[in-house]
This record gives sequence, structure tokens and C-alpha cells, in this order.
Amino acid sequence: MLAAVLLAAGFLLLANRAYASLREQHERLRLLHQFTTVVGQSEQSGLVATAILVQARDLLGADRAELTLFSGGRARVRTTLGPGDLQRTAPVADQAPAASLLERALDGAVLRADAVDDVGLRQALAARGIAEAMVAPLRDAGGPVGTLLLANRARGFGAQDLTLLRTLAGHAGVALERSRLIDDLRREAAEREHRALHDGLTGLPNRTLFHERVRHAVGALGPDALLAVLLVDLDRFKEVNDTLGHHTGDLVLREVGNRLQRAIPAESHTIARLGGDEFAVLVPAVPDREAALGVGRLVRSVLERPLEIEGLELRVAGSVGIALCPEHGADPGLLLQRADVAMYAAKAAHSGIEVYAAERDQYSPRRLALVGALRAALEQRALKVVYQPKVEVPGGRVVGVEALLRWQDPDHGSVPPDEFIPIAESTALIGPLSRYALEVTVGQAKAWRDEGLPLGVSVNLSVRNLPEPDLVDRVERLLAGEGVPPGLLTLEITEGAVMLDPTAATAVLHRLSGAGVRLSIDDFGTGYSSLAYLTRLPVDEVKLDKSFVLGMTTDPDDAAIVRSTIELAHSLGLGMVAEGVEDRETWEALAAMGCELAQGNYLAPPMPAEEASRWLRRHLAGLATG
Repeated sequence: MLAAVLLAAGFLLLANRAYASLREQHERLRLLHQFTTVVGQSEQSGLVATAILVQARDLLGADRAELTLFSGGRARVRTTLGPGDLQRTAPVADQAPAASLLERALDGAVLRADAVDDVGLRQALAARGIAEAMVAPLRDAGGPVGTLLLANRARGFGAQDLTLLRTLAGHAGVALERSRLIDDLRREAAEREHRALHDGLTGLPNRTLFHERVRHAVGALGPDALLAVLLVDLDRFKEVNDTLGHHTGDLVLREVGNRLQRAIPAESHTIARLGGDEFAVLVPAVPDREAALGVGRLVRSVLERPLEIEGLELRVAGSVGIALCPEHGADPGLLLQRADVAMYAAKAAHSGIEVYAAERDQYSPRRLALVGALRAALEQRALKVVYQPKVEVPGGRVVGVEALLRWQDPDHGSVPPDEFIPIAESTALIGPLSRYALEVTVGQAKAWRDEGLPLGVSVNLSVRNLPEPDLVDRVERLLAGEGVPPGLLTLEITEGAVMLDPTAATAVLHRLSGAGVRLSIDDFGTGYSSLAYLTRLPVDEVKLDKSFVLGMTTDPDDAAIVRSTIELAHSLGLGMVAEGVEDRETWEALAAMGCELAQGNYLAPPMPAEEASRWLRRHLAGLATG
């Protein structure tokens, strides 16, 4: 009876142990499933590392877990999870103990810090507060990539624990490899997106991203706020590329981008490179037009400072066009287009900065209407020619007049020359317009000569006139037909007209000079050439742009430019005409500098022919009695 009881008790004990073992295995299987599920659901590598440590530590009841990752044969970073879920990630400094730990992981062992024969590893474990640990290797398709270590469990670690850890490490290696692949794909996608939205040379936003930023800013614009789009085009940049090469040009563009970023607050504004030498600035909120112009002036001042490029000092200025929202539109493309129109207006007017004006836009309804009106005005000879005297400095004797066109349209009112002349230049009307101005002016020169007033007359030629094949013959026929000596006619050409095609322009100018016509470079100082270049042109005088003359008595820089230009012109045997003389102080300053001729409202305004004749007679009478 006793034997039967003992036998039954033994069976019950064995069954209980078997049940406990099965229950423990079932729990481990549950925890292993939980481990693979949680780790597998973590995609980013940082989250995967945390999930591995938390799940492995809790599954095996350890106080501490460490994940050390290798790259290129060296331990790079170690993430530690200690008691209280305190996590720390840091670069690995102890390379030798880390390598030794990886060797132990590959062999498979449970380590007691006081029994490890490797002194460096023993010290490293003790320094990290590890009394007992087991370690397993992490692998990917290429081999070992790290170690997973669990340490300091109260009842110690056994062989089954090590087997389970190696199983966990196998799953962890797969999860880490997958997360790294996902990280790489995300990084590549982010880099592709960045390249798609940024300029490869300067790193600035490109046209696509600029459009997106403008669209977003327009949508966020308040009811009483303004938004400004600035288009910036570098002046003389082609000369840099042609003379110094595209490598230097690229360095200039990078430096321009860097300067704009340093000068303009990037946290509120967007600075973009649209392509070539064009940059754009989005000012998302400005109180008024003057504030937008202030940003434009800031951009200009940034560009005007000399650039130090590979030991060379380069100067690259810029022209700025501004469009405002909602005044000039709300679509990003339309705002950029209108800022572009304003920028070309700034180049044409040599003003540096212009705000969009519909009358300058060849695609605006007003401009299209003016094309037809201008054609009709030319056919009806409805444009008027007025004359402004050119006076000797300091004596005051009138030596000639400059012919200027004026247009009073029945429907559009007074249309200024800086509006209708660009219209003529962009259409086939510039030829008829220039011929009209020449014919009327030369005819008036004949009339004054017949009256005993043999005055020289100056007529402006457009950039589009020089390529005309019959220009020289037409001028000669006109002068001969009116009986006007060629020396009484001066043709004024801008620097830009010459520099568009210097070789062809020089040939035409030599033919005109050979015919006895005087030649003048108009608006000097605002274009592309230098006085040294003028030595190759058969010109008789230069006309200093009024933008320098107007400020010469108040701005020392303008005064220095006027003085040095007069001196250089004289050294080349050229006469100097100063435009824009508006007061006596400027007149006296020019006289002191040795300028020969001047014109401006202080001396006489532009006048119709009859009024100019009366003024000339009074002037001559005054000189005779004085």
C-alpha cells in the first residue's frame, strides 16, 4: 500500500515538473512571439534597438541590456538599457574589449566578470557594473554586425537562457538589417526629394520649391497684407564666364547665394536660384511698396560689394524686379513673370530696381493697345519732337540741341518715352520711329541754318538701328537732300547698343564717322564698356548719365565718378557732356572739374521747335549784350 502511494506521488511530482516545464516553455514561446512581433513592427533603426533591448531584458529577467553595433570591423555605437528603463547611446571607445566580447559571443558563453581571463574585457565589464552576463552575436547577410548582451540576473544564467538569447539575437539581426534598409530607402528618398527641390550648385531652393513657397505664402496672406516677389539678375555675369571660365562663374554664383542667405533672414524669407544667373527672393509679408524696395536695395548692396574669387577681385552688380501680391496677381508663375518684366525694365532704365508696371509689359492689354496706337501715330506723323539745348561750360554758349520724342495719344494721354520706345524696339516700329526722328530733326537743322542759326543737332539711335543695312546710306542721303553739313549731326548710341555686337557696331560707326557725322556714347557709366574700350571706337564725345550728375553735389562717390570720368575722357581726346544739370551748384561743380558741355532743366527744358527758336534768339541776344 505504501509502495503504491509513493509510486503515485512520484508520478505526480514528475507530472508537475513536466507541467511546469511545459508552462515555462509555453511562456517563453509567448515571450519570443511577443519579441519578434514588437521588434518586427519597429521600422526605424533607433526604435528597433530600443525594442530589442526592452523585450530581451524583460523576457530573460535581466537588470541590464546592451546592444553594440559594428561597422567596417569596428564597434561604432553602444545602446544601454539599465534599471529603471534608463537608456543611453554613446560611441564606443573601448575597441579591444568590444572585439573580445564579439569573439566570446561567437563562441557562445556565459561570462562572470571576475572569471574572465582577458584583463581588458574584465575591466570593461566591471566598469559598466556587470557581474555576470551572457552575450550573443547579431548577424546580417554579410556576417556579424554586433553583440546583444544581458547582465545581472539574480538567479544567474544557464545554457537554456543562452540558447534563447542566441535565438533572440538571430531575430534581432534580421530586424536591424530590415530597419537599416528602410532607413537607407528613406534617406535616399529624402535626398532625391531634396535634389528635386534644390539647386545642385548653391543648395538654395529651386524654381519648383520657390513656386510652392509662394503659393503657400499667398494662401496665408492676411486681408491687408502684401507679399513681394523679387527677381534678381546678375549684370555682366556673361563676361565672367566668357573671360574666366565656367568654373569661376560657378564660384561666383555660390558666393552670391551665400551672401544673400547671410543678408536676408532665411527663417522668414525664401531665397532661390531659378537657373543661370537668376535668383529670386520671396518676402512673405511687407507693409507697403517702399518696404519691398528696401529689400531690393539690400540685395543690390550685397551684390555690389567686391567678390574675392581664387585671388581675383570681381565686381558683379545686379538688377532687381519686384512684383507685389495681390496688386500684380496671386499666381506664383504670374508674379515671377511680372517681376521678370520689372527686372528688364530696371536694366533698360539703368535704375537697378523697378516695381512691375503694366505699361512696360508687352503682354499687358495696355501695351498691346499702344502698339497699334503707336503705328497709327507714326503713319499720321503725330509724334512731336522737342529740343533741349546743349550749353558750353562755363561760358554758357549754346552749341547744339538734343532732339527728344514726345507722344500725346488721344486715348492713352501722355505716353512717356521710356514706355513707347521699348514698345517700338520690341516690334518692327523702331525703324519707322528712328527714321521719323531723323527726318524731322535734320529738317529743323536746315530751317535754323537758313535762319542764321547753324546749330548742331543730336538724335538718339536705338540698339535695333545699328544692324540696319541701309543706315549709313540713308543718313547720307537725308543730309545731302536737306543741304545740312554732316558735322552738324550727332548720333547718340548707348553703350549697350555697341556691346551687343562690338565687331559689327564698330564697322557701322566707322562708316558713319567717315561720312562726317559726329558720334556720342549716351548714358555712359551705366552699361558694359569702359573708357579704354572707347579708344577703338570713332566717337567724339561721351554723355555722362544723369544718375551720377544729379547726386554729385551731395554724394562723394558720385562726385568722384564724375571727376574721374571727365579726366579719363580728356586723356582719350574725347569731349564730355553732362546730363541732368538741375541747379547752379551742379553747374559750378562741373565747371570746376573741366566738363565742356551740359544740358538740363537749370539751363533750359526740352521745347517745341518754335519755342526753342525764340529761346535761342533771346539767348544769343543776351550773349551779345552781355
